[in-house]
Amino acid sequence: MGAMAVQRLDYLIYVAACLCMLETSPGLTPRNLGQKSGTETNTLNVTQLPSHNHGVSIPSKEEGNADVPAGNYVAGAGLDSFGTTTDSNMASFQTLNAGGSQPINNIQPFQCVNYIIALQGIFPSRN
Repeated sequence: MGAMAVQRLDYLIYVAACLCMLETSPGLTPRNLGQKSGTETNTLNVTQLPSHNHGVSIPSKEEGNADVPAGNYVAGAGLDSFGTTTDSNMASFQTLNAGGSQPINNIQPFQCVNYIIALQGIFPSRN
């Protein structure tokens, strides 16, 4: 603006106009005044989960003492296929990798607004 005299009201309008024109900054998406965007919730799918696996260790019974699987453990020997208690573990293993580590849009809901802050007095004047 240079070294010219500016009335307070003109200065505030000038600053507001500059804020409206500053729609972009390095690394930011351009937004327009009044534009709404963002979401309140995001539902992730498998491709957006971090790539990972799980270690699995299943408790078992060496010799079975029950015929019913519900509430019992897999047994390795005996006439019955299940045991009511556990005294060993099956061989541990890893599950296959799941998840694709893909990015998600995680922007809170927003609306682009412009504002003027009056540092002294009432703006705009009430008369």
